[in-house]
Amino acid sequence: MALPVQFAGNVLQAVLAACTLRRLSDPPWRVDTLRSMLAVIAVAGVAAPALVSALVIHVYVWAGWMLDYASAWRVRFLANAVSTITLAPLLLTVAGHGLRGLRDVAPWRVAEFVAVLVGLLAVGTLVSRSATSAAQLPLLYAPLPFLLWAAVRFGPSGLSIALVATLLLFVGEPFGGPSVSSVPADNIITLAVFLVAIAIPLLLLAALVQERRQAQEQLSLLQTITLEAAAADDLSSALKVVIRRVCETTGWVIGQAWIPRHDGTVLECSPAWFSMATGLEPFRQASEATTFLPGVGLPGRVWSAKQPSWIQDVTMDLNFPRVQVAGALGLKAALGIPIQSGDEVLAVLEFFMREPRREDARLVNVITAVAAQLDLVMARKRAEQIRREHEAVLRANYDRIQDLTGKLITAQEAERSRIASELHDDVNQQLAGLSIALSHVKRRLHDGGNTTVHEELTRLQQRTMDLANVIRSLSHALHPGVLRHAGLVAALQGHCAEFGRQHAIEVTLSAANGVHGIPPDVALCLTVSRRKHCATPLRMRGRARCTSP
Repeated sequence: MALPVQFAGNVLQAVLAACTLRRLSDPPWRVDTLRSMLAVIAVAGVAAPALVSALVIHVYVWAGWMLDYASAWRVRFLANAVSTITLAPLLLTVAGHGLRGLRDVAPWRVAEFVAVLVGLLAVGTLVSRSATSAAQLPLLYAPLPFLLWAAVRFGPSGLSIALVATLLLFVGEPFGGPSVSSVPADNIITLAVFLVAIAIPLLLLAALVQERRQAQEQLSLLQTITLEAAAADDLSSALKVVIRRVCETTGWVIGQAWIPRHDGTVLECSPAWFSMATGLEPFRQASEATTFLPGVGLPGRVWSAKQPSWIQDVTMDLNFPRVQVAGALGLKAALGIPIQSGDEVLAVLEFFMREPRREDARLVNVITAVAAQLDLVMARKRAEQIRREHEAVLRANYDRIQDLTGKLITAQEAERSRIASELHDDVNQQLAGLSIALSHVKRRLHDGGNTTVHEELTRLQQRTMDLANVIRSLSHALHPGVLRHAGLVAALQGHCAEFGRQHAIEVTLSAANGVHGIPPDVALCLTVSRRKHCATPLRMRGRARCTSP
């Protein structure tokens, strides 16, 4: 049978094997772990070639290409196995990730891979022309260093391309392949056994190297995020570091954080967010204007369940309130991850991509591992933020107390000045008048004018009583006894009543609830302050109101 027809059949067989593997597992199917590579070898390298060969050997025998069924099955099984096992990893990689990752490959990596392929083609061509007998069978191992290079440096997908190139060199036109046996069937079997024997260990090696490389990258990511988050100024800055690193490493187009409100009733959108694409600001604005109750939306369900949650397509999810803006911007798959400290959820991280995707266990595990390592860092950052908020409140209260203290001292000094002025202007004048009056009475008694002595003494008695009242009022002003015995409200009521009687104006007191618990020293300061405040109606000579706080 013509080689192009055989190769087309092998490609179709590899496609069917890849589809079978995708149906047996959740996409994207990976070939970068030992477990997944063993599954590829079992399905694409053993089961699929055995089944297909059992079905087509009848055609080979009937057409006369093979003489018996056993030989036909053996030749076709090995030929199908080597083709399928080399093509299936590449097909699975393209089916799972597409070709979008090629634009992120560094130019020097492309040059290195091209150098590997050029070296492989040169050595393979030389082997195909030189190996013409069984004695030259060791020449078949000449391409092995380039295949090892591809396995270690470029993983299963790069090795798959190199193996396909080797396969075409050994069995394809115009090379014709090495002739290690004079019997064509034996030559095909020998080459197929050789290619299968080197392909399987190399594929397993490539998977192991890739798995170890991913573990190292994950460890490096954890260390980098932990260090950068620990060095952040506050909780929002630490969360932004986490979101940015996760998006850059795992390919999410936008990520943001949600923080429980202080009363623990709803989730609020944190200032921390990061976007790798343009045009997603409307989604961010919609998130900032939204809060989530437990169980509502992606953040709410992660918050209540305390478990990661994956949405294959948010536009098809019934519990996604921001579905309209997400659909308009092309956001599809989403992942929510909680950051916990014990049983308490400190934050919920939310990530989105622009294509639907079923849950990727490895991706979830990577981000969950990142979140698990951040509980202590996030708890410390939140404690620091709470401490800073409390310090700000204390500083504000301290400033208010200082301001109030200054005002009280000012009021106290003003009141002392007023009392000193009253003592100087009023009491001293009355005492001087009383002294003069007593001198006058003394002269009258000396002159013998007894007719008006009684009246003079009566007036002096009244002036003495008035002076005593003034002194008593000043004493009450300095420290009213009713304040100590009856409280602030009673003291203010007494002052308002006395002030109204003295100045013939109507004074109304309005005291708010809760003033009974004011400390005595504060009540004294307020009483003094209100005395000065109530002097204002003297200038208005009308109805006034003194209000006590």
